[in-house]
Amino acid sequence: MFTQTASPDVAVRPAQVTRKTGSDAPTKPAKRSAFERITPRTKLGLYRYPFLDPLASLWVIVSALLNPKNMANVLSMLKNFASLAWLKDDKVVAIHVPGLSPTALLEKLRIGISLKGGLGKVSKRLSRIFRPYALFLWTTEADFHIRLVQRGTVRQSTQDGGYRISRHLLRQMVARRIKVEFKDALKSNDKRAVEHARRAIANLKYQANHAMRVEITVMTREGQWKGHALVVESKKADIWLIEGQVKRDVFMTTDDVFVGVNVVHTSKLFLDQQSLTNLDVNGFFRTDPQQAGNRLVRWTQEYLHSYITALREGSFVQKIVEQVDAIEYREDADKFLSYWLFNVIARGGDPRWFGFWTKAFLQLGLKHLEARLNGRISLPLPGLNL
Repeated sequence: MFTQTASPDVAVRPAQVTRKTGSDAPTKPAKRSAFERITPRTKLGLYRYPFLDPLASLWVIVSALLNPKNMANVLSMLKNFASLAWLKDDKVVAIHVPGLSPTALLEKLRIGISLKGGLGKVSKRLSRIFRPYALFLWTTEADFHIRLVQRGTVRQSTQDGGYRISRHLLRQMVARRIKVEFKDALKSNDKRAVEHARRAIANLKYQANHAMRVEITVMTREGQWKGHALVVESKKADIWLIEGQVKRDVFMTTDDVFVGVNVVHTSKLFLDQQSLTNLDVNGFFRTDPQQAGNRLVRWTQEYLHSYITALREGSFVQKIVEQVDAIEYREDADKFLSYWLFNVIARGGDPRWFGFWTKAFLQLGLKHLEARLNGRISLPLPGLNL
């Protein structure tokens, strides 16, 4: 056997990067910036993450796409930057607080978790509370009036949500935020700060005074209530919930009560698996006696045809704006802004100028349906989405 010794003039690789032929390259240390999505410094307009208030400014929300090709990144994120993680759509999302274990973080946030229903349900409940809100309220059980409404067995099993909330409570949320966040800004010598505070207050008051239907999340010791609610002009209770519909997978460990509200705007209506199953009691799969063909197929055709109508009428910008509403994370925004057609339209281009542009615009409806499906049922309903 012959051995060869490198002469002093020959450069030798450092030991830490020397590897055998065919072996994997040395792994680079993970950087939080590669996964970082939202921090306390991220500008969210009126929105805040109220459930993370006990963490002050120490938290960071990180996420990674969940697919076979990206598993190494997911595992790296979970190992290095995840104090508490959950699944959301096609992503793994986590809260990172340096030095806090999952148990310590849950204790800090006053949250208890029950795994009886499985990790999937826990992920859904956590995703519900760790989201931004413009209208929210922290209170206690003693100061919060919940009225439980009883429903029959059949109606309770088919009706998910359908609550009521007092407009007085929405106005109370606004008054609390003005006092805590904007009162001092109104007295500032900085004109920009004063103008920002005035706009924020006007926006919040408008939401509280004009909202007709909202999406609510309520957290108590019993668990989590979630669903849509009608806004009512009554002070007999703060909120009316349906008895027996509480989700016990996640709950408060103290007497504190959290109420988060998102105003529901008119937008695309899509049918998910649960609604499809529930509504099939009334023949959702059946054909319409007044029109030939399956209802769901016909409604899908109408949705796709709406893109043709938008192109003819020149309202294609609205179709693109509708798709922006679903953006929540930075990688989604980057993906959206990198699409060449959106860039063309944003600069004043018209999809009708060239045949290739026209074809690309009409394909948006199909792309949207494919994105909504993502391995599950999600078909458009007629009306507001057209």
